[in-house]
Amino acid sequence: MGRRHAGAALLVALGLVVVGCTDASDDAATTATTVAPDAQVGRALVDEGDPVPGGTLVVGVGADVGGYHPFASNWTTEGHLVGSTIFEPLMAYAEDGTVQPWLAESLTPDEDLSSWTIRLRPGITFHDGTPLDGAALARSMQSALTEGLGSIPFEGVVEDVEVVDDLTVTVHLTSSYAVFPEVLAGLTGYVAAPSMLDDPEGASHPVGTGPFELAEWRPNDSLRVTAYPEYWRTDDAGRQLPYLDEIDFRFVLDDQTRTNALTTGDYDLVLTTSTDGVLTGRDDPDLVTVEDSFSEETFVMLNTDRPPFDDPTAREALAYATDPETLVAVTQDGIATVATSPFAPGTDWEVEDPGWVTFDPARARAAAEAYEAEHGEPIRFRLSGIPTAETQDVLQVLQQQWADVGIEATIDTLEPTAYIVGVTFGDYEAAWFRSYSYHDPLYFYVFFHSRFANGPGTLSTNFSQVRDPELDALLEAGLATADVDERRDLNEQVVRSINEHQVDIWLFHTPYALVGRDVAGLNPVRSVGFANLEPKPWVGGLWRTEGDASTEQEDDG
Repeated sequence: MGRRHAGAALLVALGLVVVGCTDASDDAATTATTVAPDAQVGRALVDEGDPVPGGTLVVGVGADVGGYHPFASNWTTEGHLVGSTIFEPLMAYAEDGTVQPWLAESLTPDEDLSSWTIRLRPGITFHDGTPLDGAALARSMQSALTEGLGSIPFEGVVEDVEVVDDLTVTVHLTSSYAVFPEVLAGLTGYVAAPSMLDDPEGASHPVGTGPFELAEWRPNDSLRVTAYPEYWRTDDAGRQLPYLDEIDFRFVLDDQTRTNALTTGDYDLVLTTSTDGVLTGRDDPDLVTVEDSFSEETFVMLNTDRPPFDDPTAREALAYATDPETLVAVTQDGIATVATSPFAPGTDWEVEDPGWVTFDPARARAAAEAYEAEHGEPIRFRLSGIPTAETQDVLQVLQQQWADVGIEATIDTLEPTAYIVGVTFGDYEAAWFRSYSYHDPLYFYVFFHSRFANGPGTLSTNFSQVRDPELDALLEAGLATADVDERRDLNEQVVRSINEHQVDIWLFHTPYALVGRDVAGLNPVRSVGFANLEPKPWVGGLWRTEGDASTEQEDDG
């Protein structure tokens, strides 16, 4: 079957009342009062030795993104990895699973959790030399809350972003938003320079506070960043960050090509979802591999606004006709684990009884026949996906499984940009999809609340167009409480409701891996995971164990 997927690691969680001051750069006392479930550590930490300064890291990732504006551009996991060299979040997930201040010094809510005061660390500057102060933060927050997909949950929710003083901003919301710290540890928490936000071409000229600044971007080919000399952070021993002189990202869609470039020494580190890539890392003692298969799910998403899946009988037939165990065995080399919900077993938000169905071809055939009797034609639809070998393998196996019970699927292969546009604007019937790669289940709100189901031809984040008042009420309650046990109970009800609607046909937890040679600084990755659509502020702590020798590596273009 050719190239595959692979992985293993973590999904951590949250809950909070007040987040106080904690220093991300030194040994200052931590006074955070975040309350969180026990963190799940995906891989044991290793002794990586002392950091070695200098050198260039060549990193192979998948498709490039359309721009490096953290709010207006839509970033993939790869986009967040690249973008996190330039931009940093206000908050970040710590190794114990709690949300802690990063660019912020503290984050404090009012009594009803509807106003949040952000105090910045002093002395931080953007790459253009301007200070990160209250006015700059307010400008960035306004952009984050009003531009792009990340702003969608805040439509009609933000009253005002108030500059309190030189280092302090208060965000006033129209209702309680208990998970606002988690929001600021995600896409909305990135901080961009006013000069970039005021530039119509800002997505091509990103300016942040991160450990690296943009040196050169050749879209769909490569992006190179160099160490920002005025970066604010040092490590626990007082050494200046970042350790590396530069990182050179190479964009190659095909996983196998990236893996080959690693084995030949052209790349130092690759991000892969190929089982071949993971097995290469496991089998070669000279390579270091960090796996994360708990942060994202692969599934088939159904559009309930279009035939045939506007009929629950068609969705039932497809759910029972899908055999994920066989699919994983055939296409994933047995590495991936079967999914029945967005949360893998053993993770903090695991739902023990998600209410998902098991493979039952007889029941699937009966539902398919009932649909045909009512509509006068069999269940027939387009199955959308992208043209990677791994994805095509999965689509072909599914097509055959469904055909075995009388369901007719035509594989519709689209380039990634056209594919994403089709999904977000409702121009699909069924789609291979990978999503839910976030630390916290607050994302369910934008993916399943009725207010985000805008119908065909209009941008929606409720891609399946599910409209259920009872589900809406559960989602709203989850945003309004900081009680972890209550949120866990609500999350379980949400997952069971989603599975009852049968709009996501679960396949497997997507296996991701970072595989590298002579690369260190990966212990934070082992703790908090990386296969998610969230900031990755640990990139400034990577180093080449070969040090300055890596700068002599030949540029292969």
